[in-house]
Amino acid sequence: TAWACAADDAGSAGGSGGTKGIYVSGTQSVASGSWITFTQAATRNDFSAGDFVSGVFTVPAGQEGWYSLSFAPTYSPNNTFYVGAAIVVNGTIEAFSSDTTGSASLGSTVSVAHNAYLAAGATVRFNVRHSTGASESITARSSIVMLGGGGSGQDV
Repeated sequence: TAWACAADDAGSAGGSGGTKGIYVSGTQSVASGSWITFTQAATRNDFSAGDFVSGVFTVPAGQEGWYSLSFAPTYSPNNTFYVGAAIVVNGTIEAFSSDTTGSASLGSTVSVAHNAYLAAGATVRFNVRHSTGASESITARSSIVMLGGGGSGQDV
């Protein structure tokens, strides 16, 4: 799986034909049994810093359009348990994937992706949940890439 968010050839984000994105990669301790938002800081953010806070992206005014959203938490299981990954838009799970593992391994990844037309003010978060019974260290990568703006689509 390739993970990227790029700027246009001139090195600037946005504008006519440009691509804007946010890329997040990090490790977070996740308590067992509850959905939590993956809150690592962005390692690349072509939007304003205030548009991505505590793991929540808010579509800025004038930036409505088609977005590609992806989330991939990786975990190293030590026993049988469940891991779920969700893309949440405006408080609703829009895409979901899960995995149940039965033995120790070097690591497993649950990947989920979703394309959506997002209106200005829409919120996006990446949630993860597991059922080990204890806190686990989960590493994840996520990206939000604006594919294009404008158009006459159905607002979310």
